[in-house]
Amino acid sequence: RMLESLVLLASALLSACGQPKIVFTSPEDASRLWVDEDNPVEVKIEVEGLSFPKDGSLGLFVNGRDTQQRLSQPPFVIKFADVDDGLYHIAAFHFDRNGVMQEQY
Repeated sequence: RMLESLVLLASALLSACGQPKIVFTSPEDASRLWVDEDNPVEVKIEVEGLSFPKDGSLGLFVNGRDTQQRLSQPPFVIKFADVDDGLYHIAAFHFDRNGVMQEQY
C-alpha cells in the first residue's frame, strides 16, 4: 500500500487569566506526515487547569466534524493510520460531564 500524505493543522484552546488550556504537543502545527497502517501518526494533547475524568472529557473534531470520540483519561493520544491524502484540521474541545461542549477558553 502506498504511503499517504497527511497535513495536520491543530487548534488549541489557549489559556487566558488562569483559564484551562488545551494544547497539541505533537506533531507540530502544519506538519506534513507520511502515514500508513505500519506508520501511524500519534497526535498528543496536553490539558492544564482541568481534572479528568471529574471535569468531563475532550471531544475531537476533524475538518469541523465531531468524530464523537471522547477522551476522558490522560494521556490524550489519537492515532491516525487509515486516512486519505489531504489536509486535516484537528480540534479538541472540552465537554462537561453532561456531554455539553464548553466555551472556548
